[in-house]
Amino acid sequence: MGKRIYVNGGVLVNTRFYNYRTGYGILYDEQPEGTVFLDPKDEVEGSKCLIIDDDHPQSIFNSYYAKTFFTSLYNGAAIYTNNYIDCFNETAEELGEVERILAAITAIDKDTCNSLMKFLYINIVTIIDSFICSIILATIVNDENRFIDYYKKMFSNNDKIKIEDYLLKENRGMWEKMVIEKILRTPFENVEKIKDSFGAIGLAKPNDPQGVMAKHFYNRNVLVHRNGKKMDGSRMIITEENVRQLLADTTSFIDNIQKSIPQEV
Repeated sequence: MGKRIYVNGGVLVNTRFYNYRTGYGILYDEQPEGTVFLDPKDEVEGSKCLIIDDDHPQSIFNSYYAKTFFTSLYNGAAIYTNNYIDCFNETAEELGEVERILAAITAIDKDTCNSLMKFLYINIVTIIDSFICSIILATIVNDENRFIDYYKKMFSNNDKIKIEDYLLKENRGMWEKMVIEKILRTPFENVEKIKDSFGAIGLAKPNDPQGVMAKHFYNRNVLVHRNGKKMDGSRMIITEENVRQLLADTTSFIDNIQKSIPQEV
């Protein structure tokens, strides 16, 4: 579990893998009540300090209270600062960019236009994928119980075997980092996986009436993994109408998610 740690020296953060929202403080001559004492072994310019870097990450749920200084060489990664509103706004900007590109390419010759429509179709589904991942991370990096729930319910046994050794060695920071990196690599282009992921962390499962989004995800997989070649040997053709329908369905899908979850983490 996350700890409140009193560092008998300074703290130097040399990684983006650090969550500043958990809290920190400096110039504590005496150990604050309820904190764990830590006597750091590292030194910077002759001063004792705890160094938090990519090779030695600490739990993102810890908070630190330093006797001397607290210095960071990086701003925290966006996954630790983004809230739900940030996720929705970023996705709206990305879909708006697709709209602008769509308006610009309709004047191109037909064959080139058809090829570009396929790329736009794939890109929109990728935007959904990225949005779902952002919502999941915005939820779990600020709630340790949900972080653990996601790991227990959504990671396969094989994935757990690969990283649980860090827990056995009491290297929780590296374990959390590996969990987050695995989530960032996970494709969320399957409606059932999205529902399971949201359910695992206590978010309302998104609806997909008549399997509309499932069909779009299927089309995307055919385009990406089979270069558009269908089972009967014919090629999938993506038109401007198909892309605009996907845009409309995506907007509706995301709007429904927005209505179902809190606006702040």
